[in-house]
Parts: sequence; C-alpha cells; structure tokens
Amino acid sequence: MANLHSQQLISKQAASSAHAQATHTESVAESRYDTLGLEQAYLAHGQSVRAQQFALEMQSINKLQQLVLNSNHRQNDTDLAISLGAIVKLKSLDEKNQPSAKKADYFFILPIKGGASITINHIEVRLISNNSPLGSGLLEKYIDEHITINRQRYQIQEIL
Repeated sequence: MANLHSQQLISKQAASSAHAQATHTESVAESRYDTLGLEQAYLAHGQSVRAQQFALEMQSINKLQQLVLNSNHRQNDTDLAISLGAIVKLKSLDEKNQPSAKKADYFFILPIKGGASITINHIEVRLISNNSPLGSGLLEKYIDEHITINRQRYQIQEIL
C-alpha cells in the first residue's frame, strides 16, 4: 500500500504543479497559437483524475483485504473456485524459476491495475489485475490445478 500511497502523492503534487503553471501570469496566451496555459490545464486535470483513481484503488484494496482477513481460510474447501478478491498461493513448477529454498508466491486478484505488493498477516502479497494474463488465467480454477501462463507452469496450492 505504501507504493500506491506514494504514487497518489506524486499525482497530487504533479496536478498541483501543473495547475500552478496553468494559472501563472506567464501562461496567459499572447496569441491564438500560444496554448501553453491550455496544455498545463489539461495536464492538471489528468493528474487530478489519476490521483482520484489511486484513492479509489486503495479503498478497493482495503475493503477486499478486510474481507479476506475476516473470512475463514478456504484451503480445505477444494470445491470453491478462484474468484475476484481471492488471494492465491502459487508454486512454480519450473525448476529454474523455483529454487528449493524459495517459498511459494501469493497473489491478490483485484479489479484494478496490479504491480504493487502489500503485506497481509506478515506475508508479502503481489497485487494482480483480473485482466492480466496471470489474473485471468487463475479465475475459475481450483486448488491443486496446474496452469501455464507465458510458458511458466504453476500449481495452485491455496485459495484464501
């Protein structure tokens, strides 16, 4: 979540900076071809929208994270398929990518962009979009199934 917070802060600062430049006296158009102020205004608006998107994404993550923390573990129920909001424990079946000492990876499937990592119950969990190859490949799968994504093979070990 710290990564998302920092990205949101950067977007807010960029929006504020672009707004200040758009309203600066030197940005006043001197001719109809002088569009610097207008361009800065568009930039400020885009950065503001992006900051709002980060806030909504963080709210979604917090809600889903609380649902996961408050729900019972589902690892014993092999009848439940992976769905949006699930945390999935995967083990790589490719020897070159899975040294024997390395533990399995956890992935949190969300309806937002992925790439960040969060910590849940002292476990690092990577956020992935349900539209990503891995996210869409995991949906509707079950514990102990094997999947292949981008020529990498995985075994689903646990669904939370």
